Amino acid sequence: MVKVIKKCKKCGCSDFVIQETILHEASLCPENKDLTVYKEREGGIERIFCKNCDVDYSEKDFAKINFR
Repeated sequence: MVKVIKKCKKCGCSDFVIQETILHEASLCPENKDLTVYKEREGGIERIFCKNCDVDYSEKDFAKINFR
């Protein structure tokens, strides 16, 4: 059983930063050679860390992650 954290284990802060990866598919326009995005693909969470002390955590450390 995984123990879900309620605050940072190092400093006690309850604020975290979630860094995501977003992938885009793009193509060069034949006329002006601009790179044009035509599709966004789902990326994912790259890193979760304490806002105060930068200690890293994983998705498994939290009961649920809500994006509003």
